[in-house]
Amino acid sequence: MALVEFDGPRRSSMDKSLQMSAELRIVLFSSRRPLQTIVSNCILGRQVIMPAEGNFSQISKNHEEIEGRKVSVINTGNFFEKDHTQQHIEKELKRCVCLSCPGPHAVLLILDLEDISATDVRTVEKLTKYFVDNILKYTILVLCHDGKEENPNLEDRLWEGINLREILDKCGHRYHLFNKNSVGAKPLLKRIESLVAENGDRFFTNDKYEEIEGSIRKVETFVEKESEKEMDKRLCELDCMYQGEELKRERDQYLKIVRAEIRKEAEQIILYQLKFPAQDTDYGAGMHAAFVGGLGATTMMMMMRGLGGGVTGSVLGMIGAAIVVAVVVWRFWRR
Repeated sequence: MALVEFDGPRRSSMDKSLQMSAELRIVLFSSRRPLQTIVSNCILGRQVIMPAEGNFSQISKNHEEIEGRKVSVINTGNFFEKDHTQQHIEKELKRCVCLSCPGPHAVLLILDLEDISATDVRTVEKLTKYFVDNILKYTILVLCHDGKEENPNLEDRLWEGINLREILDKCGHRYHLFNKNSVGAKPLLKRIESLVAENGDRFFTNDKYEEIEGSIRKVETFVEKESEKEMDKRLCELDCMYQGEELKRERDQYLKIVRAEIRKEAEQIILYQLKFPAQDTDYGAGMHAAFVGGLGATTMMMMMRGLGGGVTGSVLGMIGAAIVVAVVVWRFWRR
């Protein structure tokens, strides 16, 4: 079944970058999973749990607030291995697109400086084949080393190997030397911010991103519509509880949290659609029935809970329960 279709007006890449500049989206590719984990942990400043090798999907997404800005890191796993079918690779890349929508600000291609192989060259070729050549404008080579040599000596070695020279040429000579034993990500984040500035604060996008982003936004609109009455009720309660600047602050914070939660759950629903394709399912009808049931069940939960748990928590519970029911019923309809 095709993804949920989007028939609303589309925004340009510049429009989107201006709207969503508060989030920095970074996609990591590597044929060496341990290196990808090290770089991901360094950027986020904490240990992240990567999907097990045997999992259906190797794609994962983690967030952290760094210096007041939300940073999202999407780890892709090594799905360019020769034993993966083309169908599996395409599904994984679609999931990568879904989790990095509306598009990544930076793509990090992580390589081992001590062992640049022809496989790494092919990874670049496969990236451009799927995302088009323009993706390389947003790509930085992260060259991992053990820190035993000084950077000037390492840079002298960059042009010695034919494979690395070929990759550097393809990526416009954008690279970052990364010490595997380093504990801070500031130099790498600074390099990423420099790339973002070079690209005019725009993020990468193409038809695939436009299609999936449109699907996500359609689900977001659906969730917001189904939740509108409860949200309006909570906003009225805030109006009674606060005044002036404090009211504005509470309303803004409330809407920010709710919209972020709706976005997250909309992504998860589209991910389920990508993971469990169906031939003869009325997706819209299934979602509608699920949300109606979910909202009804949540009303009972809220009555039992009362308002003591907080206004924001109540509405997030309402959205969360509706989404859970939606996913369960939707998957049942698809069997």
